[in-house]
Amino acid sequence: MKKTITLLFSVSLALSISAQNFGLGMDYMISSGTIIEDDDGVPVKNADGDDVSGSSAVLNLNYTHNLYKELDMIGSVGYGMGFGLVPMKLNMSYGLTSKMDVNAGMGMYIITDDSYKPAKSIDGAEESWKGSSNEFGIDFGVNYQMNAIGIGLGYHMIKGDGNNTLNAFAVGVSYAFGGESKDKTVPKEKKVVAPKKVIAPKKFVAPKKDFIVTTKIRIDKNSEYSIQSLTNNLSFGFMITEKIMTGITMSDVTTELKHADGLENTVKTAAEMQLIGRYYHTQNLFAQLTAPWNSDVKSVSATELLYFGGGYSINVLDDLKIEGSYSMLLKTDVNGDRKGAWHLGLAHEF
Repeated sequence: MKKTITLLFSVSLALSISAQNFGLGMDYMISSGTIIEDDDGVPVKNADGDDVSGSSAVLNLNYTHNLYKELDMIGSVGYGMGFGLVPMKLNMSYGLTSKMDVNAGMGMYIITDDSYKPAKSIDGAEESWKGSSNEFGIDFGVNYQMNAIGIGLGYHMIKGDGNNTLNAFAVGVSYAFGGESKDKTVPKEKKVVAPKKVIAPKKFVAPKKDFIVTTKIRIDKNSEYSIQSLTNNLSFGFMITEKIMTGITMSDVTTELKHADGLENTVKTAAEMQLIGRYYHTQNLFAQLTAPWNSDVKSVSATELLYFGGGYSINVLDDLKIEGSYSMLLKTDVNGDRKGAWHLGLAHEF
């Protein structure tokens, strides 16, 4: 795996020196379907007897070719870590504005995870056959470009033959080696002769920050702070006004259920992703609400898993901030507990 990642970085670096249309990206894919868990919600086991990972971090290399004004063709190849897969896609991208575009395409998804066993004919059958690990799929999404950095949301429909299904929701970050993103909607500037009258330069105004990426560190099952929690608790927010942010967070939300025999309560994951909203009273002081859009636990509704809290951020370097926050359930759980907890994290504005 390390050799593969090193090779991808080496190739992308070499290409960036000679070409300006290449980019490098990282997608976090949250998968669902019978390949991940059966109809009863029981996770599929891999060759080692462990639960199959329901997520995958996909490192990808892409090339963009402009076809006509706002229309681009994008080819990409990636390598997935976690749930193993290798996506090779060809997408069409259309620029809605100078920074936002929508895209859709198709491709080949090679499922490399050792838990996946392609369907095959019964032993001894007159006509023997075996399925393939190479699956044809389609995807669509939206991308927001900030200079050389882009943030995207997408959905992949990889497999759905009635017996085995695999779909994935993806959140990605990309970097274009060509530097600042091109404006697809604004025509080339015409050469203008400067007027003789000398005009005083306008007062510089700092650019508005549209996107915020946050993460937080949590205490794991061993009562220790886990570095892995930084990637598991990523949040992506968009400032819809100067004071209100809305977005999604990768943080799981869990709930406790009372055991029928009076034994120890069982803890279940109700949702693997949540909506997040913030209201900034000042640039540093904020109130926050997180809510899953559904609950995988039948006896617990999404409204019972609302967390409310607040926090304060301190700027440490340019647009990088350290955040301290506190959150708790709006409604008590089966133990009469609101699960209040303090969190420490990082935030970066784009």
